[in-house]
Amino acid sequence: MSEWIVVGSLQDIPENEIVPFSHGAGDYILVRRGDEISAFVDLCSHQDIKLSEFGEIQRGVLICHAHGAAFDCKDGKELCFPATAPLQIIPARINAGLVEIQL
Repeated sequence: MSEWIVVGSLQDIPENEIVPFSHGAGDYILVRRGDEISAFVDLCSHQDIKLSEFGEIQRGVLICHAHGAAFDCKDGKELCFPATAPLQIIPARINAGLVEIQL
């Protein structure tokens, strides 16, 4: 059964940056755009490289600098080769100013 887990306050998460966090055995990233938040598994779908180490946000696009794969920051959709699959998205929401993810 999945549950909503608080990972931090929205005001503490910088905009347009990759914010890594771990829970249990999993590594994840948050991406904030204004008052919206997205969460993903911390792996590029191209070659399982950590986006928290090799990624960067550029104009609303998450770029993996290992090989140049690009993904939409909102839904993780792959935008260019070599990525051929989206990022694994994690349900995320803002509840009373707190960022929660569903695991």
